[in-house]
Amino acid sequence: MNTFYIEKENYRLYAKSIKHFDVNAAKPTLVFLHDSWGCTEMWYDFPETLLKISGINALVYDRRGYGKSSPFEIKQRTKFYLHEEAEELISVLDNCGIRNALIYGHSDGASIAKDRIALLKILEKQQ
Repeated sequence: MNTFYIEKENYRLYAKSIKHFDVNAAKPTLVFLHDSWGCTEMWYDFPETLLKISGINALVYDRRGYGKSSPFEIKQRTKFYLHEEAEELISVLDNCGIRNALIYGHSDGASIAKDRIALLKILEKQQ
């Protein structure tokens, strides 16, 4: 397991890359998204166990304002919070060079994954 920070313009996100297998573009990387009270630590050994069974690698990260990532810039979330988190997810995947992702979200994390899919479909139509 490799821990690192994804550096952004004025904040950073704590992440863990779990690689048990050679990177294979045909296989997705499993990306774990925690809930609104969570962080990377809440997953315990679940990612490791799931990866050993599935034969794929993973990325686990603390969203901004959670765990070891930088705090929120604002005190009150906007009504667009989850949409903004979906845009952040796309940026995280790009920063980590992940082109083939399988998203596993819990609570807010699942909503962010859903919004990411919708956002990508909109972007595809614009091209």
